[in-house]
Amino acid sequence: MVVCLIIAMSLWSKDSRRDVLKNLIDGLNEVWLKTGKYWKTPWKAAITKARQRLGPLVMRQLFHQLVRPMATTETVLEHFLID
Repeated sequence: MVVCLIIAMSLWSKDSRRDVLKNLIDGLNEVWLKTGKYWKTPWKAAITKARQRLGPLVMRQLFHQLVRPMATTETVLEHFLID
């Protein structure tokens, strides 16, 4: 959940951390996460501590596993042929 929160925070950078987390939880399907009626949005300090526990290595590994170049050797040539 913390990884999803960090990604969502970069997408909705103008919103508070608590608002982004609340929106993530509200948007999850009940099958994926059974928060129940007693779930409460954590305080800002708790979110900060969770991010610190996760650390940067996890996000770095995720980046290197998922990110690939979109361009190919033909990309520049295709651009000039279209124009």
